[in-house]
Amino acid sequence: MNQNFKKRSLVLTLALVLLVGFTFTSLARPRSELESLATSEAVPGLVQEAAVEALAEVYVRSDLSLEELEAIATGDEVNLREAAIPALVKKYGDVSEISTREKAQEKAKEIRKKAVSGETEAIKEAAGKSLANFFVSFNLSGVEGYSTEELEAIGPITSAEGEFSGLKLAVTEALSSIYPNEKSVEELKTLIKETDNAMVRQAAYQALAVRYSSPLAPSMELEELQKMAENEELSAGERKAAGIAFGEMAKENLKTEKLTSLAKDGATQELRQGAGEALAKTLIVSDRPEDELMSMVVSAMDVDSEEYKQAVVSALANRLAN
Repeated sequence: MNQNFKKRSLVLTLALVLLVGFTFTSLARPRSELESLATSEAVPGLVQEAAVEALAEVYVRSDLSLEELEAIATGDEVNLREAAIPALVKKYGDVSEISTREKAQEKAKEIRKKAVSGETEAIKEAAGKSLANFFVSFNLSGVEGYSTEELEAIGPITSAEGEFSGLKLAVTEALSSIYPNEKSVEELKTLIKETDNAMVRQAAYQALAVRYSSPLAPSMELEELQKMAENEELSAGERKAAGIAFGEMAKENLKTEKLTSLAKDGATQELRQGAGEALAKTLIVSDRPEDELMSMVVSAMDVDSEEYKQAVVSALANRLAN
């Protein structure tokens, strides 16, 4: 793509954004405007993604009822469904009126039904993420039926072959929280390499990332994590664990320019992902104004890595919501 064409594309993109009422101000966007940005066909894809992320935060802070959020999550607009997920997770997980273990288990059963057979993937995902918190609580409290081994044995239950299951998500997220305190680094590496259970494998590399980036042994240096995330002789799961941990540590130890370079041109997807997550957090806490972040998003649309794109999208989303 020649430079003149790139410039014309960027000018056109900015013009389209302005046509739908998106002006460069530093005020948080009202819900109605974000909903319009998230669903308008005239808005460029990355700007829509930022609007969806921002809207998700706005929905969480809103006074929308459970019924209203479920209506959004089962509505015709796919982007609005996605935006409703975090708020639904919060609603499904509300235990403020639950006073006994038995009532908590009853609520978990209700949410589990939604995770398996909810009307849309958004409902299933929200229920699954909420259910994970119940699984962890029951596991730590020694509730019968929720031991680590029993959670590992839960299969990806679906109503049709290949259909998304929030139950699978619930088990994965629960195990990723349980494993760091139960399994050693070597045990986690063994699971990553040898298990045929995709849920267990994913939970294991997420737990390994926690071990790498927390005070729990082993104590890893940033440079070592980068080398591991780049090392294609390691399994993909081990690289993912190192990349996630690298991102957690890099956000406070590397400058924006270095994170940008790694997010764009890192040797492996795992390193780019970790650098991108660190870059997003760094940009969010920076003093860069919304118009600068918008320009970064627009400039990234055709030429940069997916990991860098996601970083600048998340940073812009934060500005739109706040």
